[in-house]
Amino acid sequence: MPTAVPTIAKFQTNLDRMKRPDEERSPASAVIERFSKNRELLEVTAAELLLRREILKCLEGDYTPPEGSVGDLRMNADGNPWPYINQLRAPAQEVLSAAATLSIGFQDWTDFREPAAAAKIFNDPLDRVALRVVLMSCAAFCAAAEFETKVSRHARHQSCSIEAAASTYPLSQCWPENAAQHLADAQSVLNSGGAINVSI
Repeated sequence: MPTAVPTIAKFQTNLDRMKRPDEERSPASAVIERFSKNRELLEVTAAELLLRREILKCLEGDYTPPEGSVGDLRMNADGNPWPYINQLRAPAQEVLSAAATLSIGFQDWTDFREPAAAAKIFNDPLDRVALRVVLMSCAAFCAAAEFETKVSRHARHQSCSIEAAASTYPLSQCWPENAAQHLADAQSVLNSGGAINVSI
């Protein structure tokens, strides 16, 4: 008696039996998903702790942004200043990145208004004012690091004065742009007692 030829329907039935629900597909996928969520939570927690540390430093007195150690680092033979700039401002940039992780941008504060994310995470208004000063100070430091490095390099290579070199690289155009003005605004808010509104 000839063997019956399996039909397409039978093949499909067997294939369906081999399939497992998504949640049973692989224990590894569930582990990866949990790890991803935990990693995100750790990143957010680390960012908040870093900012709280800087806020505390600001509330204790005059705030100085963290500065990178350049040690014996020198500009490349081709005169590229960026390795030096990046190394110098890396810790201050880390503070700005931590704020960005929490959806808080230093440029979000304008005209006595603050980002809603800051109000949700930092309940004390004084902490938020200090945070603003911290972020503006770090931004201003980053811009100053670029400005001073490029100006000194230009003055040395072109054998001109620092004043002449400075006109080639306006501070306001160094990243982050207009950071010095943002810092001045933040300091005026702090000096006025920190009365600011929340920007939704």
